[in-house]
Amino acid sequence: MPSAVFSSYLEEQAELCANAGRAIASLRAEADMDARRAAQTSAEAELVKADELMQQMDLEARSAPKPEAKELQSRVKTCRSEVGALRASLKQAIISGPPRSAGGGCSSGDEAGESTAERARLLKMGERLHDGTSKLKQAHKTVLETEQIGISILGDLKSQRETIMHSTGTLQRANESLARSKRTLSAIGRRAFANKLIMWVLIILLGAAVLLLMYLQIFGMGGGGDGSGAAATARNHTRTRT
Repeated sequence: MPSAVFSSYLEEQAELCANAGRAIASLRAEADMDARRAAQTSAEAELVKADELMQQMDLEARSAPKPEAKELQSRVKTCRSEVGALRASLKQAIISGPPRSAGGGCSSGDEAGESTAERARLLKMGERLHDGTSKLKQAHKTVLETEQIGISILGDLKSQRETIMHSTGTLQRANESLARSKRTLSAIGRRAFANKLIMWVLIILLGAAVLLLMYLQIFGMGGGGDGSGAAATARNHTRTRT
């Protein structure tokens, strides 16, 4: 599909060719010299504008990307052929002069028939150019609609990119929070293990203290009883001797 600029050039070119075709048809139909000069001037002016526009079209086609340049140059060539055909028709209309009356014999009838056929051909060319203009307008409209769709898609993609970036930031913050929570849980676990270890050490120490007290109580009291008995026996022997 041609670019929007080239499509506008084609549309303007079709209008210029259609105007030139109508001016040439009027030149063939008019018998008044002033009207003929006005039609000739109008046709020549339209063809000059068409030549200038074709130069811009040729520059645009040459600057287009390679896959598209060949098609655009082909369209420029077609437009140049149409302008050449209109110039030939204009030259023939100028040479043939004004239309003659029907009483001029066979030659007049032939010239009138030729003029009518040429006029019909020019009108047909004008209709074809008008159809081409309509198609170009439709193509231009399609290009604009495609451009609007592309802009809308780019806007949606931008919005989705911002949403993804926001989600990425949220996930990053969540990962940081999870890392801090993991470190806190690890510290709590280490403290719980240390407290448990201290508790077991205290239990072992208390158990050892209880066992020591029980040992001292049992074996210490037995030794005290034997000493008292020996003392009592010694006192009894002393009394007996006395």
